[in-house]
Order: sequence, then structure tokens, then C-alpha cells
Amino acid sequence: MNVQRLFSIPARARAALVLSLIPLAGVAFFFRAVFIGGEQFAFRDIAHFYHPLDAYIDECLAAGTFPGWYPYENFGQPLAASGTAAVFYPVKWLRLLVPDKPQADALYLGFHLFIAAVTLYRLGRHFRCSRHAALFGAVAYAFGGAVLYQYVNPPFLVGAAWFPEAFRQLDRLIAFRRIRNLSGAATVITLMILGGDPQAAYHAGLLALPLSFAGAFRGRETKVRSDERRNRIFHAFFFSGGQPVFLVGLAFLFATMLAAVQILPSFEFNRLSERTLLPESHRQILYHFSVPPIRFLELFFPNIGGRQFPINSRWFSYWSTDVWTPSLYMGILPILLAFSSMRFWKFSAAKDNRTVFLSWFALAALMFSLGKYAPFYEQLTRLPEYDAFRYPGKWSTLAAVPLAILAAQGFDRLFYERRFPVVFSFFLAAFFLSALVLRDVAGFLPGMFAETAHPCPLFGPCDSELASLHFSQGIVHAASVVLIVLGILVLYQAQTRYAKSGFVVKYASAALLSILCIDLFIANDWMIATCDRKEFAVASPIRDEIFRQHDLAGRPSLPVVYRLPWWAPPEFGKTSSPDRLAEAIRWDVQTCWPKYPLLAPPERRVMLADVRGTMISGVYCERINAIRRAYHENRIEDFEKGLAALGVEWVIAPHSYTLQTDHAEEHAVFCELPDAPDDVCLWKIREPAEQQDIGYDSRLIFRNIPRLQRFGAWISLFALALLLFSTLFGNAGCFRLPGKIAGKSPGISPADGISYAARSK
Repeated sequence: MNVQRLFSIPARARAALVLSLIPLAGVAFFFRAVFIGGEQFAFRDIAHFYHPLDAYIDECLAAGTFPGWYPYENFGQPLAASGTAAVFYPVKWLRLLVPDKPQADALYLGFHLFIAAVTLYRLGRHFRCSRHAALFGAVAYAFGGAVLYQYVNPPFLVGAAWFPEAFRQLDRLIAFRRIRNLSGAATVITLMILGGDPQAAYHAGLLALPLSFAGAFRGRETKVRSDERRNRIFHAFFFSGGQPVFLVGLAFLFATMLAAVQILPSFEFNRLSERTLLPESHRQILYHFSVPPIRFLELFFPNIGGRQFPINSRWFSYWSTDVWTPSLYMGILPILLAFSSMRFWKFSAAKDNRTVFLSWFALAALMFSLGKYAPFYEQLTRLPEYDAFRYPGKWSTLAAVPLAILAAQGFDRLFYERRFPVVFSFFLAAFFLSALVLRDVAGFLPGMFAETAHPCPLFGPCDSELASLHFSQGIVHAASVVLIVLGILVLYQAQTRYAKSGFVVKYASAALLSILCIDLFIANDWMIATCDRKEFAVASPIRDEIFRQHDLAGRPSLPVVYRLPWWAPPEFGKTSSPDRLAEAIRWDVQTCWPKYPLLAPPERRVMLADVRGTMISGVYCERINAIRRAYHENRIEDFEKGLAALGVEWVIAPHSYTLQTDHAEEHAVFCELPDAPDDVCLWKIREPAEQQDIGYDSRLIFRNIPRLQRFGAWISLFALALLLFSTLFGNAGCFRLPGKIAGKSPGISPADGISYAARSK
């Protein structure tokens, strides 16, 4: 027996193993503080929303209890009907295998960053990019700022991870029209929906429309009689080419059935939520996180607009304080290759059609991300049900897909075309000189705008000196990378022209890939915000006092607390601190910021009466809005009476709350808390209503959710059985029309997608 042959690894498996090491190394590098540093994520939704909520879901599943109802906020609401909870997402169930929850968060997020790299790599190979080029695009996509920063919003990272594979499967479905491609497209779309990002599935449908119609009207040559020539388009669509449109629709129908267990209760929840019953309230935040046009500079220069944390140097906040992702940087070399590869015309050749489609896709995504700064997103909201989604900034993440593929195509052009490397070298030289001029001419702008930029309530005013420093560092960083790449390309062209071989020729592609990795690791590492996990376990004197008096009263129900929303210590907005993340976490935990009470043992948890998440009951939201208006209009008596009518027992508020009325003690009792954080006080409502009635009414609003959940589960199980049957017994020729497929003709790749307009000869 040949032992060496027995333990040898096939060449393709060995190549896949080597190529996968780079994304895995990237995940380990960016999340090293959580994996080995004893820290955990400490900023935005991953800290105060998803970490406590996912820990609660894991707790329920480990105890054998289905987390269908969530009793700790707004007098209870259906948790499984909330898409962001992702209760039915199969990957989330694997968190049960990791007892350490911060580690589980890091593994969950790291897995999806790795999946984002893998799916983009597969999409690049689908578009006939070489292995090195596809890996180049995959690294730029997964570790660029637009995707990497979605670690703070896990559902949108799930959507970004699976979207390239949805693109690939839909394109192959249109090309080959096979059951396995239909099943693959439906499965990936289902994963995006169950993972909490139905908008990504909607975007996949928008992307499939031009692909399917191009395949319908221009996909193959059809023979028609002379008397039918006037109806050629009708005949081509309904008798030959209409199949791609039908199959794409069938894939989305199949995905809807697979995800019915999530879609049906979510649809009912949305119908009764403030998004439907109070549309004006929803439209007020519809355009939040729009991307100002000046932020497109971040595509070329890392952190040129400053950094948001830990010390605020973001002078771009002069134009907008909404930050969906603090950096759009995906590497200077990929973005220059992508823009140099763009084509917006020449539909004759198949190769040009691929590039043209990706170019328009990238341009449209960038234009939609502008939101309120341009009229394009407003037209998009007129699509059916699209106005239910929020935040145009999500399109900046979507734009990274075509930009990464265009970068991969440009990477191949560097090594497989004769003229492009020379032209691109001159382009790099011009960019290098322009960057130096920009640094000298516009160096005064950061300091000027930082003085008048809006201060951040959490990280304080913008530091003008640090803003100028980051402006210069961003330009020098990009210019340095460009200069190194220019040197490699000059040596490469010299060796290929005179020596035909050499060290640079052999390792040029690996060198450019290494430069990209170092570039992104240096530029985007600061965006991973962590702090010591001990900050999440600090004691809360406020909660301790609530339970001390609650236990003395002998009440069996949960204490009901109203914590004023969106409230931080005044000094946070006036000063800066390098430890501000840890200070904010400590303060939020002590003052019972929503979801943080879930980190306490079950017997020490409180119910919060005013929590705004992705959705809230419209009827309940209307009552809470009236209470909020009373507070902001200084009608403290109406504020306290409204809380008492809801059954609220406790109010956590700033000290300024005690100074706004002389009659506060007629309705509430002030509690002394010597160990509480500064600017925090605790009030006890004198005569709260019976909270059980309020909770019962809240359940009545969503009384049909469990029934829809069961009905959706049966539909999903039926669709799953169909999926398994079609995968096991479906033959490759199903759903394929007679005759040659365009992808089989010489010179036309199955990866051509929109380029199936090129007909068989």
C-alpha cells in the first residue's frame, strides 16, 4: 500500500485549503481581542441589543423552551415574529455548542465574514476570474469597511454574506435552468430571510429582474414562421425565453414557502406594528443613515473623514451625524482596478456585457445609498412594500459586491492583457501625484469643519487636531500603497518584456494580494470596538434598589420600569476619553439600558415599558408617544399619570427630571441611591395600575401569532421535503428547453449572466 498516496490531498482540495487560510486569518486578526484577549464587542447593536438577546434565546433553547414570546419589554411581544431575532436561522442554533457567549458572538460573526469571502470568491470564479483574482476580490469585499463593520448588526452581515451566492445561483438558474440551481437559489434566499435580512432577498429579486428579462428576450435564437414575425417578441417570451422569468419567480416562491415559518408571523406583526398603523412615525426615520456625497472620498482614502471612536475626530459629521458604517474603504488597489474596469456601453460582446451589467449595478447601488441627498432612493420606495425598509446606507454594503468583482476582473487584466498594465501604471502615478496635491491644498479643511461639526452625544466634540492628523494619514496611507504597487508593476513589466521570467513575474499576484491584506488590516482594524467583558457584569444599584422594595412588597410579577430613552450623561457630549466605550457600557448596564437587564439572572430581571426596536405594536406605540410628548412638553403630571395607567412602577430618569415640576412627589416618590451613577435618579410611582391587564391586552393584539407560526411551520416543512426530493431525485435536464443552451456554445461562458444576449452560432 502506498502510504504517501493514501494520505495525499487532491490538488483542488489543497488549493481550496490554502485559499481559505487568508479569510480565516483575517477573521482571527480582526476578532483577536475577543478570541484571546478576554474582551467582547462594545459598540452599537451588537453590544446592547444582539448580545443580550442572543444570550436569552440560547438560554431558552438550552432549557428546552421555544422563545416565542418575549416578556421583558413593552409588556410582552412576539419574539419569534421578529426577523432580527433570527430564531429559525439554522446557523444560530450552533451557538448552543459554545457556552461562552462573547466567544459565541465572535464565532457567529467570524463565520459569516468567512462565508462572505467564500461566496464572493465563488461569484468571481463564476465570472471567469482566476483563483488569485477571485480571492483578491473576496478579501476586498469581506474585510472592506462596508461589510466588516456589519459585525455591529449581525442580520445585515448575514445578508452581506449570502448575497453573492444568491447572485451566482440566480444567474446559473437563468443560464442552465436546472433543478439544482432552482433549489440552490431558493435555499440561499431563505437563509437571508431567516437570518434577519429580508431586504437582501428583495435586492436579489431586483437584481434578477434584468438578468431574467435579458435571458427571456435575447437568450436564444428561435425559429418563427413568416406570418409570426410581427409577434416575434411575444413568441420569444412566452414560448422560448419566458422560462428564465418563470424560474426566477418560482425560486422566490419556493424560498417564501421555506421561510413561511418566519414570514407569516412577521407579516402579521408588521400589519399591527407602528410601521403600518403609524406610517408618519416610520417615514420620519426612513432616510436615516443616508450617505453624503463627500463620503465617497472614503473609497479612495482610509479614514479621511476622521474616526468616530474612541476619540471623536469625525469632521464629516458636519454634513451628517448618521453613520451606517464609519468607513467605505475596501482597499485602494481594488477600488482603482474596479473603476478602471467599468464600462457603461458596448453591448455587442459577451465579455463587455458582463462588465457593463456590473458597472451599472455598482453605480446604481452607490446612487441609492445617497438617500435624502439625491432623488434616486425616493423612486425606489415606490416599489411594492419597499417603503417598509429603512436606511439607504445599506446600499453602500450592496455596492461592494459589483465593485469587488470588477476589481477581480481588473486584477486579471494586469496579468493577461498587454496594454492594460501600462495604462494602469500611468493611472497609479497620476493618482499618487493627485493625492500629494490634495494633502497640501486641502489640509486646512478638517480643522475648519471640525470646529463646527455636530458633537457626538457619546464621544464628545470633534477633535480638530486629530481630524487633521487622520486626514493626512489617510492620504499618505493610500499614496504609499499606490507607490508600492506601482513599483511592483514596473518591475513586472520590465521582467516580462526582457527576461520573460523572474522572481517578480512569479510572485507578483501573491505580492499584490499580500499588500491588499496589510492595507485593509491597518486601515480598518480600529472599527472593531471591544472592551473588557467585566464591564458587562458590573452591579446595578438601581436594579438592586428596585428589587429590594419589590421583594418587601411581596409582588410576584416582574417590576415594570420606565427608563427614559436615548439618554446619556451630559459630560459624554462635552468631553472625550480614550476609555469612553467602557464608560458607556458601565453606565448603560447600571441604568438598565434596554436588553442589558437580560444579562442578569432570570429572577433579577425587570420589564422595560418603552423600548423601540425594529417593530413595536402600533396601539402601544401610540400610547407611549403620548407619554413621551407629555415629558418633552414639561407636563410631568400627565407624564406620571400616563405611566401609572400603564402599570409602570418605577421611573429611571436624569436628575433634571426632579426639577421640572413642584408636584412630582404627589405622584411619585424619590428614592435615594448613594451608589448610583451621576445624573441618575429613581422614582417610584405611587399608584400604578394592575400590569396584568395591560399585558393581557398586549397579548390580544398578537393573539393569532402562534396559529400563524404553526401554519407557517407546516408550509416550511412541506417546502423542505420538496427541496430534499428535488435535490436527491431531480435530473439535470429538468426545466431545460430543447435545443442548445447559450452557455454551451463556443466562447460563451455559463458565467456570462446578462451576456446571454450573445446567441449560438
